Amino acid sequence: MYKAYRSIFGCELWLLDSCSIEKFCVAWRKGLIRVLDLPRATHNHLLPLLSNNLPIYDEKGKRSARFIVTCLCSDNNLVKSAVNYGILARCHSVVGSNVMFLTRRYAWSLDQLVSGQLLLRNADFMSRYPSTVAGDETRIKHFAMELLCLREHSWEFSNNSNNNMSF
Repeated sequence: MYKAYRSIFGCELWLLDSCSIEKFCVAWRKGLIRVLDLPRATHNHLLPLLSNNLPIYDEKGKRSARFIVTCLCSDNNLVKSAVNYGILARCHSVVGSNVMFLTRRYAWSLDQLVSGQLLLRNADFMSRYPSTVAGDETRIKHFAMELLCLREHSWEFSNNSNNNMSF
């Protein structure tokens, strides 16, 4: 469906525990509801399922984690040293503060993150999200997806479908 995370270019360096981030996420969700032409009362937790995107907060967290790990693995000693210092300084730097935030939010150990042992692919983050969604919500998501496809005239009945309908 809708992919538009290019507009958050540079978010790897945003302070993740800032109150401004939540304001941004609210605005993003409102925009996504508008782009998908959903009712304004659509529950926020259904948006990632309907758009097949990570929640915007997790997208920023994933990008920040990737940036930190990439810097720690850099061939440039200055880059490595600056990020290591930021991590040691903890809350006194954006990098250190973000590392602390990420380890708390995703229950990662500091060693896992700085050693690059974590899988930071989209699929790995996406697999974390649906596990937090109840079965009823998943059924609602499928129903809403079918309605969206009908509205957009992209629904097709297939003879090969496992869900053959009989009347």
